[in-house]
This record gives sequence, structure tokens and C-alpha cells, in this order.
Amino acid sequence: MDGSVAGGDRARQRHTLAGDEELAASWDPAYGDRINKVVFVGIDMNHSDIVAGLDRCLLTEEEMMRDWGGFSAPFPRAAAELADTLMK
Repeated sequence: MDGSVAGGDRARQRHTLAGDEELAASWDPAYGDRINKVVFVGIDMNHSDIVAGLDRCLLTEEEMMRDWGGFSAPFPRAAAELADTLMK
């Protein structure tokens, strides 16, 4: 199990969700409680600009349905270096 509620069996998920309103409200049907969060810390940051910039990075539904093998890898050297480091 991966430590998430989604990683548990269905009975455990139902039991946990029944007792945790906040978790139940944020539960995703496909991914459960698995989530990534990004935190920005700074002074005089423009929330709207940050959200708009991040939103422009999202794939469209059409892009999500495509064969991802057709997308270019913007950081191929960094990915290869990371893979080499992890394999050592």
C-alpha cells in the first residue's frame, strides 16, 4: 500500500471517507486522495498571474487523449542525467 487512502481497499476507503468530511469533499473518483501541491512564498506576489501562468501549462482534454509519444521532451538531457544518477 502507498500510504494514501486510495491505496487501500474499497472498504477502508468508504470507512475513512465516512469519517472525514474534508477528505470526502476533495476525493477524486479516479485518483482518490492522491494530490500534488505547489507552494509559493514571497512578498507582493500576484495570485491571479500565478494561477493564470500555471493554467496555461495544463494539457487540454484533446492533448490528454493523444499518443504522448508524439510530444517532444523539453528536457531530454536532464531526464537522461537524472536516470543515470538514479541507476548508480
